[in-house]
Amino acid sequence: MSSLFQHFIDKFILGRTVLVVTTYVNLASLTVLTYDWALNLGLEISLVWQSRTSMIKFLYLITRYLAFGDVTLWVYEQVAEGLTADNCAVLFSALGWMFTTGFVVGELLLVMRTWAVWGRDRRLGFVILAYYIGMVVAIYVNMGLFIKSVGFIDNVYHGVPGCIVVKASNKLYIDWVLLMVLDIAICALMIIKGCKSYVSGGNSQLMKVVYGEGIMYYVYLVSLSMINVVVILKLPPEYLALLSS
Repeated sequence: MSSLFQHFIDKFILGRTVLVVTTYVNLASLTVLTYDWALNLGLEISLVWQSRTSMIKFLYLITRYLAFGDVTLWVYEQVAEGLTADNCAVLFSALGWMFTTGFVVGELLLVMRTWAVWGRDRRLGFVILAYYIGMVVAIYVNMGLFIKSVGFIDNVYHGVPGCIVVKASNKLYIDWVLLMVLDIAICALMIIKGCKSYVSGGNSQLMKVVYGEGIMYYVYLVSLSMINVVVILKLPPEYLALLSS
């Protein structure tokens, strides 16, 4: 009995430690997200809100504002008191699906951007779209399995907020690998097109923004995916929830 009780205490302490870390990370994320929104609100109103209705506009707004709901709900999950294991499971499930939807919609915008840079080549569009659809299906299936694998414990300590994770599958890394493959392919396509444009004499400021900053952004995404894969495979399962919402 003492061994079982000690195991419970160890899990609780580790869960609380992870909870504190993830709370700080998500509060920082919410702060940066709000600052970025306020900084670019004027441009967003003039270039997005006042533009004609289109699929690009719709996808952008989903990506932009779903993140606020995601992070806000995540912070609530971490600071609310009296949450049972079932409450936490419902909240985490909602967070997982919101995060996944925002991510795949954002990737679709990047795919469409790259396709446009390549002059909307039909063969390239078919190949990228085929991989994207397969990736989205695999990511949603794997996320569903991951959500089912995550376990919480009832918070029996009055005044102690948040949901405490005690188990989770590390198969979440599959989602990040799939995203990384797509981002590497898109980055390679941007580099190839950028080199061709430069050789043909293009050296405008617009080209530097489209290719230069675009390539750096894809490099950042690939690096982030690699870091997430390493974290998932190396850190305790209690940390995995941070990378799925």
